[in-house]
Amino acid sequence: MPSSRRRDSTANTPTPARPRTRRRKPRYKLFHRVVELLHEALPAKHPVDVQLGWVNNYNLGECSRRGSHFRIRVSSRQPEWFAIETLVHEWAHALSWDAYKNVPYWPWAPAAEYQSPVHGDAWGRAYSKVYRAVFFDIIPQIRKEQRAARRLKQKGRTR
Repeated sequence: MPSSRRRDSTANTPTPARPRTRRRKPRYKLFHRVVELLHEALPAKHPVDVQLGWVNNYNLGECSRRGSHFRIRVSSRQPEWFAIETLVHEWAHALSWDAYKNVPYWPWAPAAEYQSPVHGDAWGRAYSKVYRAVFFDIIPQIRKEQRAARRLKQKGRTR
């Protein structure tokens, strides 16, 4: 029985080659380098896994303890500098985790009666330590490395 559909004449022809596009720059390059150096400069008591991606609609980042390691998730929907600032915030949670791990959390209590231990004194000291390490030591070190690499690249062009 003959088919009522018309046969597509282009079904067996090869598709034309796609035009070459420029490769995209890797995103969050500075963020990933900060993570590497932060592992060396301020290690937590347990290993820390940092993930960049979707967190949820309300948070920019979160720190949680999964068995014997911490997991820090930072939202990729924010600019790189905000992601670094969120990383600093969450890394402080990882450093100060033991200070508030046994304190009960009552989110329904009035703010006047209850201060969250999550952002208490121990977290504030840890945040201060991480902030100073990242913005006064790590990022200037990365910038110095980038300038040195740029100079080497320029010297290679002039030869």
